[in-house]
Amino acid sequence: MNIYEMDLAAWKKSDGGESLGYEELACELAPYVKQMGYTHIELVNFLEGTQAFGCRGVTSSFFSPRAELGYPIALKKFIDAMHEAGVGVIVDVPFSLISMDEQGLYRFDGQPLYETEINRAWDRAQLDLSKPQTAQLISDCLAFWANEYHVDGITLVGVADALEADDFGRERASEFLRRLCADFKLGHADVLLICGESLGDERLSQMLGFDIERETTFGADVAAYSQIDPIFRKYDHEKITLSHVPLGDKTSILPLWHGELAHGRGALIQRTFGDYWQKFAGVRALLGFMYTFPGKKLSFMGTEIGQFDEYDPTSYLQWSLLDYDAHAKLQRYCAELGQLYLASPELWLLDAESDGFGWIDTGNRDQSIVSFYRSDDEGDPLVVLANFTPVAYENYRTGVPVRGEYREIFNSDDERYGGSGVINTGIIKSEPRQTNCLENSISIRIPPMAITVIRCVRRTQSKTRQNTVSTRKIIKK
Repeated sequence: MNIYEMDLAAWKKSDGGESLGYEELACELAPYVKQMGYTHIELVNFLEGTQAFGCRGVTSSFFSPRAELGYPIALKKFIDAMHEAGVGVIVDVPFSLISMDEQGLYRFDGQPLYETEINRAWDRAQLDLSKPQTAQLISDCLAFWANEYHVDGITLVGVADALEADDFGRERASEFLRRLCADFKLGHADVLLICGESLGDERLSQMLGFDIERETTFGADVAAYSQIDPIFRKYDHEKITLSHVPLGDKTSILPLWHGELAHGRGALIQRTFGDYWQKFAGVRALLGFMYTFPGKKLSFMGTEIGQFDEYDPTSYLQWSLLDYDAHAKLQRYCAELGQLYLASPELWLLDAESDGFGWIDTGNRDQSIVSFYRSDDEGDPLVVLANFTPVAYENYRTGVPVRGEYREIFNSDDERYGGSGVINTGIIKSEPRQTNCLENSISIRIPPMAITVIRCVRRTQSKTRQNTVSTRKIIKK
């Protein structure tokens, strides 16, 4: 999964200066998403009333999409068009909602359609988790989007807040969520139910009934790390190495999402430390790290073009930035990084299994370099090295998991992406020289502020000393 999180109303404007309608969006968005290597889009701020709250996870309507983009039937056709293009559609449904009384949903006799009040904006004390009607109401809402609009996934936003609210008690909130998820999954087992935030316990979201959760601590740590002067990043090395180690059979979504890149926090490239070149190089390195690390991927619109202004639900992406070389090359980089991810089973096939990932070096804090490997079910490894300082290194030795011949298949410092051109060419042969607690190692060039991906193209079996050629296709530049 490679998810493009977006606000349809703020993605692109028409020639008349208005938001594109659903029909126009279907024509322009589907080919763009495919070109960029995304498998899904996730719609935020898409419910009627959310625009009044600046995408804070609050809405005044359960069942109404944004009217300014067209009629509901047009949204259904838009989703059908995405499906025809092979793109899945996920929608965000806020758990924190405005009172039903404020939605104007009443019976003929003047009584509210639902007598259960959903909490007003952020006052969760009004959400009565003891009433089955509340769980049924939200479950009906989720089922509505699955039944009527055929969405492929639903992200329930605000789960962590409900669990942490003192007014409810964690046990009562957990039971409520289990009932809610069970009611929904009973009739919609094929629709992905996503927990919108990290819950701390790696198995809690699964115990509650969610299929997967967004590892929002990842986005927070990566964004915070990007702001640190590279000279001092060695003191925060754990933000990259320790907090995101895969745990058991847990699979998460690694999000650089709107919640971390809005509300005054700033866009990713704006927050990244350094001069103009270092900002773009830093973003390329961080995105490369995310795409190669275990977990599904999610990035917010605008990140791929290097928009400096943070997300504003009343404005649009600044597509004119692509007239500038650095922004156009960043978009090319994101597109080819996305295609690399899709074409490399090592990066997703064993996401939730220990055989699919292994650290090579997490202790090089002085140079702020981390390395790890990813493997597929055939055991063919990809070796990934990320350098988070603007210093290049020649003849850098790193351990490799298998003996054989290697070739660099991706490098964010390529001049095509706006880099300085410190790349590795030709075949790199491993040597029986112990490094990083591994028996074999290679010597390579390490580019500044960049990610390097190296594939084993010919593996030597240690017992028979025979060469076995990997059948995995090499991604050529």
